[in-house]
Amino acid sequence: MISGSQSGSPRNTLKHRSRLSDVVALAAIALAGVFLLHSQISMHSVTAAPATATAAKTTEDGIYSAAQAAHGKDLYSQDCSACHLDDMSGSGEAPPLAGEGFTDSWVGHSVNELDQTVLNTMPLDNPGSLDPNDALAIVTYIFQKNNFPAGTAALKNDPATLKDITISTKK
Repeated sequence: MISGSQSGSPRNTLKHRSRLSDVVALAAIALAGVFLLHSQISMHSVTAAPATATAAKTTEDGIYSAAQAAHGKDLYSQDCSACHLDDMSGSGEAPPLAGEGFTDSWVGHSVNELDQTVLNTMPLDNPGSLDPNDALAIVTYIFQKNNFPAGTAALKNDPATLKDITISTKK
Protein backbone atom coordinates (compact mmCIF):
# COMPACT_ATOMS: atom_id res chain seq x y z
CA MET A 1 0.00 0.00 0.00
CA ILE A 2 1.23 3.39 -0.89
CA SER A 3 0.77 6.01 1.75
CA GLY A 4 0.70 9.76 1.30
CA SER A 5 3.78 10.10 3.46
CA GLN A 6 6.14 8.29 1.16
CA SER A 7 8.68 10.55 -0.40
CA GLY A 8 8.28 9.22 -3.90
CA SER A 9 4.51 9.54 -4.01
CA PRO A 10 2.88 11.84 -6.54
CA ARG A 11 1.31 13.84 -3.73
CA ASN A 12 4.72 14.55 -2.12
CA THR A 13 6.26 15.34 -5.47
CA LEU A 14 3.51 17.89 -6.09
CA LYS A 15 3.97 19.39 -2.61
CA HIS A 16 7.73 19.60 -3.20
CA ARG A 17 7.22 21.25 -6.59
CA SER A 18 4.67 23.63 -5.10
CA ARG A 19 7.11 24.66 -2.33
CA LEU A 20 9.90 24.99 -4.89
CA SER A 21 7.65 27.17 -7.06
CA ASP A 22 6.81 29.31 -4.04
CA VAL A 23 10.50 29.73 -3.20
CA VAL A 24 11.36 30.59 -6.82
CA ALA A 25 8.47 33.06 -6.99
CA LEU A 26 9.54 34.74 -3.74
CA ALA A 27 13.14 34.90 -4.96
CA ALA A 28 11.98 36.43 -8.24
CA ILE A 29 9.91 39.05 -6.39
CA ALA A 30 12.84 39.85 -4.08
CA LEU A 31 15.21 40.11 -7.03
CA ALA A 32 12.77 42.35 -8.90
CA GLY A 33 12.58 44.56 -5.81
CA VAL A 34 16.37 44.83 -5.69
CA PHE A 35 16.49 45.76 -9.38
CA LEU A 36 13.71 48.31 -8.91
CA LEU A 37 15.47 49.88 -5.93
CA HIS A 38 18.75 49.96 -7.82
CA SER A 39 17.13 51.60 -10.86
CA GLN A 40 15.46 54.23 -8.66
CA ILE A 41 18.78 55.07 -7.03
CA SER A 42 20.55 55.13 -10.39
CA MET A 43 17.90 57.35 -11.96
CA HIS A 44 17.99 59.69 -8.97
CA SER A 45 21.74 60.14 -9.24
CA VAL A 46 21.51 60.70 -13.01
CA THR A 47 18.79 63.33 -12.67
CA ALA A 48 20.45 64.92 -9.66
CA ALA A 49 23.80 65.37 -11.39
CA PRO A 50 22.78 68.12 -13.85
CA ALA A 51 21.11 70.15 -11.10
CA THR A 52 24.32 70.29 -9.10
CA ALA A 53 26.50 70.78 -12.17
CA THR A 54 24.60 73.89 -13.28
CA ALA A 55 24.39 76.54 -10.61
CA ALA A 56 21.54 79.03 -10.88
CA LYS A 57 22.48 82.39 -12.34
CA THR A 58 21.97 85.71 -10.59
CA THR A 59 22.27 89.33 -11.60
CA GLU A 60 25.81 89.19 -10.20
CA ASP A 61 26.91 86.95 -13.10
CA GLY A 62 27.24 89.56 -15.86
CA ILE A 63 24.01 88.58 -17.59
CA TYR A 64 23.63 91.63 -19.88
CA SER A 65 25.91 93.69 -22.11
CA ALA A 66 26.90 97.32 -21.58
CA ALA A 67 25.57 98.16 -25.06
CA GLN A 68 22.18 96.66 -24.15
CA ALA A 69 22.06 98.76 -20.96
CA ALA A 70 23.04 101.91 -22.93
CA HIS A 71 20.09 101.29 -25.25
CA GLY A 72 17.94 100.74 -22.15
CA LYS A 73 19.11 104.08 -20.74
CA ASP A 74 17.85 105.90 -23.85
CA LEU A 75 14.50 104.11 -23.62
CA TYR A 76 14.28 104.76 -19.89
CA SER A 77 14.82 108.49 -20.44
CA GLN A 78 12.08 108.49 -23.04
CA ASP A 79 9.48 106.23 -21.37
CA CYS A 80 10.20 105.94 -17.64
CA SER A 81 12.03 108.91 -16.16
CA ALA A 82 8.98 111.18 -15.98
CA CYS A 83 7.58 109.00 -13.17
CA HIS A 84 10.56 107.08 -11.79
CA LEU A 85 12.90 110.11 -12.16
CA ASP A 86 16.31 110.27 -13.83
CA ASP A 87 18.06 108.82 -10.79
CA MET A 88 15.46 106.03 -10.48
CA SER A 89 14.54 107.14 -6.97
CA GLY A 90 10.82 107.06 -7.79
CA SER A 91 8.11 109.58 -6.99
CA GLY A 92 4.52 109.38 -5.85
CA GLU A 93 3.17 105.98 -6.88
CA ALA A 94 6.20 105.21 -9.04
CA PRO A 95 8.46 102.94 -6.96
CA PRO A 96 12.21 103.37 -6.88
CA LEU A 97 14.17 101.29 -9.38
CA ALA A 98 17.58 101.76 -7.77
CA GLY A 99 19.04 101.27 -4.33
CA GLU A 100 17.36 99.68 -1.33
CA GLY A 101 13.89 100.54 -2.58
CA PHE A 102 14.52 98.35 -5.60
CA THR A 103 16.34 95.52 -3.83
CA ASP A 104 13.81 95.37 -0.99
CA SER A 105 11.10 94.72 -3.57
CA TRP A 106 12.90 92.56 -6.14
CA VAL A 107 15.67 90.47 -4.53
CA GLY A 108 14.81 86.81 -4.85
CA HIS A 109 12.49 87.32 -7.81
CA SER A 110 13.35 86.15 -11.29
CA VAL A 111 14.48 88.49 -14.04
CA ASN A 112 11.45 87.26 -15.96
CA GLU A 113 9.11 88.62 -13.27
CA LEU A 114 10.66 92.09 -13.50
CA ASP A 115 10.73 91.98 -17.29
CA GLN A 116 7.05 90.97 -17.48
CA THR A 117 6.10 93.71 -15.02
CA VAL A 118 7.82 96.34 -17.15
CA LEU A 119 6.46 94.86 -20.38
CA ASN A 120 2.84 94.54 -19.24
CA THR A 121 2.34 97.54 -16.95
CA MET A 122 4.60 100.28 -18.32
CA PRO A 123 4.52 103.05 -19.25
CA LEU A 124 1.66 103.94 -16.94
CA ASP A 125 -0.10 106.08 -19.57
CA ASN A 126 0.10 103.30 -22.20
CA PRO A 127 0.64 99.89 -20.48
CA GLY A 128 1.82 97.05 -22.66
CA SER A 129 2.99 99.34 -25.47
CA LEU A 130 6.69 98.59 -25.10
CA ASP A 131 8.43 96.28 -27.53
CA PRO A 132 9.54 93.15 -25.62
CA ASN A 133 13.22 93.73 -26.48
CA ASP A 134 12.95 97.37 -25.40
CA ALA A 135 11.39 96.36 -22.07
CA LEU A 136 14.29 93.95 -21.51
CA ALA A 137 16.81 96.67 -22.41
CA ILE A 138 15.21 98.91 -19.77
CA VAL A 139 15.54 96.07 -17.25
CA THR A 140 19.26 95.78 -18.06
CA TYR A 141 19.66 99.52 -17.49
CA ILE A 142 17.98 99.09 -14.11
CA PHE A 143 20.56 96.38 -13.34
CA GLN A 144 23.38 98.69 -14.41
CA LYS A 145 22.07 101.49 -12.15
CA ASN A 146 22.00 98.98 -9.28
CA ASN A 147 25.68 98.16 -9.91
CA PHE A 148 25.15 94.66 -11.21
CA PRO A 149 28.08 93.88 -13.50
CA ALA A 150 27.74 93.79 -17.27
CA GLY A 151 28.95 90.80 -19.21
CA THR A 152 30.03 90.36 -22.80
CA ALA A 153 26.74 89.12 -24.29
CA ALA A 154 23.33 90.76 -24.42
CA LEU A 155 20.61 89.20 -22.29
CA LYS A 156 18.32 87.17 -24.55
CA ASN A 157 14.58 87.72 -24.48
CA ASP A 158 13.71 84.12 -23.65
CA PRO A 159 11.24 83.66 -20.76
CA ALA A 160 12.63 80.22 -19.83
CA THR A 161 16.14 81.65 -19.53
CA LEU A 162 14.95 84.76 -17.69
CA LYS A 163 13.05 82.60 -15.18
CA ASP A 164 16.33 80.88 -14.27
CA ILE A 165 18.09 84.13 -13.33
CA THR A 166 17.47 85.49 -9.86
CA ILE A 167 17.76 89.13 -8.85
CA SER A 168 20.34 89.16 -6.08
CA THR A 169 21.86 91.58 -3.65
CA LYS A 170 25.19 93.11 -4.54
CA LYS A 171 28.13 91.12 -3.14
